[in-house]
Amino acid sequence: MVAYIKKRSFIHHRPEVESELLRIKRNPSFRKATENMLYSYLIMKELTSEISPIVDSSQIGLILYTIHGELESTCQFLKFYAEKGLSRPIYFQNSLHHSTLGFIAQKFAILGPSYTIPVESNDQEPLERRSLDLFDHLDVSFLIAQYIDTKICSSLPLELGKDENDSFGHLIGSK
Repeated sequence: MVAYIKKRSFIHHRPEVESELLRIKRNPSFRKATENMLYSYLIMKELTSEISPIVDSSQIGLILYTIHGELESTCQFLKFYAEKGLSRPIYFQNSLHHSTLGFIAQKFAILGPSYTIPVESNDQEPLERRSLDLFDHLDVSFLIAQYIDTKICSSLPLELGKDENDSFGHLIGSK
């Protein structure tokens, strides 16, 4: 049974969001973080503030919905390789589809089930329904579901790349 849902929409390029991002980027443990990782971190920070610190981290599940994953990192990796003839391991590492999920799960010590799920649209209502269905099937007290896609490959031709920033999250709990 679902006790509550907390929603958090993120509007990118707001002054308070930008200043928080700058503050986080200065932290050495975030120096390799992508835009997706940074926005996901901000959403997680707010949503986890609703969960009691005594909740066992194995009772928190995490779902990351994305259309493009880390496409921007893949573009950076390929562009640098084409220009310099060298591969940059961190660009490759961050281009993997689950890299944002792994980064966030480590930062927040989430030990419950975690999934990256590709989706075709960022429509919040169907993603919320999907999250509720998954929550019913997972053995967790809380489920954090996020949709993250930022700065999609600006180096691609215009019809393939886009510069949309969209992020939101849901906190679902407790059975």
